[in-house]
Amino acid sequence: MFKDTGIQEVFDIVNSGPSNRFTVVTEKGPLVVHNCENIDQAISRDILLNGMFLAEEAGASIVMHAHDELVCEEDDDPFAFGLADLKRCMESVPEWAPGLLLGAEGYESKVYRK
Repeated sequence: MFKDTGIQEVFDIVNSGPSNRFTVVTEKGPLVVHNCENIDQAISRDILLNGMFLAEEAGASIVMHAHDELVCEEDDDPFAFGLADLKRCMESVPEWAPGLLLGAEGYESKVYRK
């Protein structure tokens, strides 16, 4: 073990086994640690939510979202909120993630399609 120097051993995915897991020995015994999948999903959700808030503030009518996708219902008015506006909102980098590169794609349709 380490002396109380404030320095702690850090484990990375590089140290993980074939199933992306590794074991860390703690004072209470071994602890199985999984890679950062859940953290990635949480951050992705936060980025999606940032785009959703911006879209709603800009006038979008969001009717559904799934994973990395937003579905909006809008008028056929060419001056109303549209795909270019939604794309701009979804590509806006949150304040807490400066330098993050984001891209978005989409389509306009009379019916939802996958």
